[in-house]
Amino acid sequence: MILIVISRYMGVAMGFFGRKKPKRTSDETIALVKQRLFESSDFEDLQHAFEIMEANYLKLRQLKAADPDAVIQLTADWAEYAQALSTIKASLIYVAEDTKDLFEGNFQKGAEEALQKASQIEASFKQQLGTSFEPIPQIDITQKRDINLQQYFRS
Repeated sequence: MILIVISRYMGVAMGFFGRKKPKRTSDETIALVKQRLFESSDFEDLQHAFEIMEANYLKLRQLKAADPDAVIQLTADWAEYAQALSTIKASLIYVAEDTKDLFEGNFQKGAEEALQKASQIEASFKQQLGTSFEPIPQIDITQKRDINLQQYFRS
């Protein structure tokens, strides 16, 4: 009897604790990133990159509309690009906080990796769009920014 109660409890507990959060769809990810990118004016270059790349995405999506698999892949790439911009923003916030400890290098590395991923996706869109691709201005992650950190870190 005790074994039955324990096994039922474990089954319920595993079902409760074993649940995974549902993954966000690409559209939800993009909407969330856009909201976060545009919450302050400290990142106008990232906002501008987002807007231009969104226009490129919409052009490319229109061109690929007849191929649902291509549209799915394109949307996933666009969401990955948006997420890369979000990662760059987060990294720049932590670097701007003037942390001279072990983590600053990790945040700089994260920004570099995200910028590289964004550049790869830009290159792919450019290759697919050809002359109708609108170029993205360079994003500088090397220069420390003057950011109003109070809106990101509350004491």
